[in-house]
Amino acid sequence: MTPLVRVLPALALLFLSTGIASAEDDGSSLDSAAEPAIGFSGFLGLAGFQKMVDARIPQGLFTVRGGARYDFFLRQLDVDGTSNAADVDVERHEVSLYAGGTVLGLVEAALRMPYVEEKIDYDYLLGPDSDTNNSGWGDADFSGKITLSIGPFDVAVYATGALPTAEPDLEDVLDYEWGAAATFSTLNEHLSVHGNVGGLHEDGGLSALVYRVGGAFVAWADNTAVVRLYAYADGVEWEGSAGTDFKIDFGVQALVLDIITLEVGSSVRLIDADKLDDDVADELALRSVVSDHFDDEGSWSITAAAGFLF
Repeated sequence: MTPLVRVLPALALLFLSTGIASAEDDGSSLDSAAEPAIGFSGFLGLAGFQKMVDARIPQGLFTVRGGARYDFFLRQLDVDGTSNAADVDVERHEVSLYAGGTVLGLVEAALRMPYVEEKIDYDYLLGPDSDTNNSGWGDADFSGKITLSIGPFDVAVYATGALPTAEPDLEDVLDYEWGAAATFSTLNEHLSVHGNVGGLHEDGGLSALVYRVGGAFVAWADNTAVVRLYAYADGVEWEGSAGTDFKIDFGVQALVLDIITLEVGSSVRLIDADKLDDDVADELALRSVVSDHFDDEGSWSITAAAGFLF
């Protein structure tokens, strides 16, 4: 199945959702207290939630956001080779600092710098078990976005990338993503439907189609707090022998006292693309665990963030 065929149902869901929201929009009973939620930060520091890029930009001459984020990733694999087999647990902790800002309600830019601790446990069927531990500053991420507003619709082009700043113990993972984002807002910014579609390129030549579709709802908005719930589907269609990555991300964001931002979220992988990191594949090959296929025994992550917005 081609990447285009795979992404069409997600895009159809996006357009169907926006049509339903438009039909129900009257906006008469709600004020604009939900508008500050547009400034919530995503994973890289751009407006959004986790990896979803919000096409909207907070209005005004400029806005500034910053803070710290903690992410925990766990990937559990069962790898069968021709001469050996292994259970592999990849555990990764990241504490990152991020900063972002907007100008004239049109342009947005952000920078993220992560500190990484990674542990990989190898439980072999034959031979002694082993593990690796790496830590240090990882690759810095940069991102930018330009937005155009058309009534309740916002469309944007965005780009993200990585700088090779990782310390020697950590492998440089230089990936670049570019694409388009669309957001439909209704009920005076309380309800928003979001979609992203773009291309991903990793250093070494591997490319993929990425797509995200979901929504967010401001469940509470007054002078002391704004609370937004979000959920979306996140898909990656890799070229070549690797296949589909598909996961569901969800969480809650809050703005307290018009300046303090908080977030708690999670992600659960539903489909794994059978794609091993180079360092994991090399370690397995040394122990004769060479296979083009493995079973994902469970992959998930949690995220928590605190920062400021003004």
